[in-house]
Amino acid sequence: MDIKAEKVSLIEWIAQLTDESIIGKLKNLRESETDWWDEISEAERNSIQEGIEQLNRGESFSHQQIVQEAKEKYGL
Repeated sequence: MDIKAEKVSLIEWIAQLTDESIIGKLKNLRESETDWWDEISEAERNSIQEGIEQLNRGESFSHQQIVQEAKEKYGL
């Protein structure tokens, strides 16, 4: 189902809701609109930033390299 059809389906469902607790949860969800970045710890933000910097410096490994290393190390 494409995104427009999903939206219409949700709108139709919401229009028929009678459960006030669900309506309240939807309102809270709409009003919360917080950025996940603001909800993680400073240590987590620093770790993510360091990972981005490592990638920018070309310090990364492909999935295939990691799988091969695991196979060699653990005999998989």
